[in-house]
Amino acid sequence: MFRNIIRGIFVFLVGLCLVVWPEAASSILIKALGIILILSGIITVVYGLATNTFQNLKGMSLITLGSAVLFIIAGAVLLARTGFFIELIGFVFGVILALYGLLQIFHTYNVAKGIRGRFWLYLVPAIIFAVGIAMCFFPRENIKLLCIVFGISLMILGAVELVLVFKFRAVAKRMQQAAQEDADRMRENQNIVVEAIDDEEPYSEEPVAEPEAEEDSVAESNTEEENL
Repeated sequence: MFRNIIRGIFVFLVGLCLVVWPEAASSILIKALGIILILSGIITVVYGLATNTFQNLKGMSLITLGSAVLFIIAGAVLLARTGFFIELIGFVFGVILALYGLLQIFHTYNVAKGIRGRFWLYLVPAIIFAVGIAMCFFPRENIKLLCIVFGISLMILGAVELVLVFKFRAVAKRMQQAAQEDADRMRENQNIVVEAIDDEEPYSEEPVAEPEAEEDSVAESNTEEENL
C-alpha cells in the first residue's frame, strides 16, 4: 500500500511538471531518448566484444555492430539537434492527424450515402483534419499541447490512485472493526451461555426402591425346597 502511495505521488508530480513546463519536458524527453539510444549502442558493442559475438557469427555480427553504431549516431544527433526533432515530431504528428481526418471523411462518404443529414457526420473528421493541418504549421506548440494533455492525464491517474488507496484503507479498517465487533459479540454470547449453564440446579435422582418383596419370596421358596 505504501508503494502505491509513492507511485501515485510520483505519477502526479510528473504530470504536474509536464503541465507547468511543457517545452522543457519535451526537450527532456528527446534528450532522454538520445541517451537511451547511445547507451544501448555502447552496451551492445561492449557485450559483443566481451563475448566474442562479432567473431563467432560473421553475418549477424556485422548487422549487430552496424545497428549499435546507428543507435549511437542517432542518439548523438538527438542530443545535438533537440529543437529540430521536437518540431519534427510535432510536424509528423500533425500529418498523421490530418491524414486520419481525411481518411475518415472518405470513409464517411462511402458509408453514409443516402442518409439524411449525413453532412453532420463529416463534422468530427473535418475538425480532426483541420487540427492536423494547424499542427503542421505550429509543430512546437503541438508538442507543448501534447505534453500538457499527457501531463493532465498523468495527474488524473496519480490522483485517482491516491484516492483509491485511501478508500481501500478506510474500507479495510471498517472491515477489521466489524470483524472485531462480531468476535466480541460471539464471546459475550458464549459467556452468557456458560453462566446460564452454571446457574442451573443440579439434577437429583430419586433412589430406586429395592425389590425387597421379591427377595423375600425367593428366600421363602428356597427354604421350602430345602425342607422338602
